[in-house]
Amino acid sequence: MAMPVFRELDELVLRAKEGAVTVSEIEAVASALSSRGNVADTYRMVYILGRMGCYQYEDLLARFLNFPSEPQVAGLVISILCSQWGLAAKYRDELLQALRSHPWDVDNEVRLVAISASGKYLVSNSDCDVLVRLIEIAESDDYSHMRRFALEALSRSLGAGYSEAVMPSDQVAKATWSREIMDQARSSMLKDCVK
Repeated sequence: MAMPVFRELDELVLRAKEGAVTVSEIEAVASALSSRGNVADTYRMVYILGRMGCYQYEDLLARFLNFPSEPQVAGLVISILCSQWGLAAKYRDELLQALRSHPWDVDNEVRLVAISASGKYLVSNSDCDVLVRLIEIAESDDYSHMRRFALEALSRSLGAGYSEAVMPSDQVAKATWSREIMDQARSSMLKDCVK
């Protein structure tokens, strides 16, 4: 199969959602992604490999963790490697860098994904650097979505299910919920991270 063209990629994306992309199509996508012939198609090619669970292309996808020309691609790769494939421990340094924010991530696309992936990572891993960084974001960031994502990630890391980890919409409930999450996160930090 030759390098996929625009229309074929759209079809492959739809079929990837159903798990119906053939091995030869996956190989063609990986080959095209490896050559980076058309940067505009990078997101869809990464999506196809990630959605199809093509673990054999982990190293190829990891090359896009730092992709200034398309931050949403870097965010997608963090989501695939760290959240979907459960490799956050392996990519911890990249996750921490994204939490600090890349200078090229002007819309915080990568950072928001990294915040969410960090919450999932902390569910089964004790990592003081990641925990402290999430707490710092939740405490100090004026960008309301950033703070909300950090609080929800902290909530998940503390064991809340996804439905319980969603910030309430009522202002009073939101303030109480936020305060409780921060108190629990700080307590966890003091217990596990302060020697």
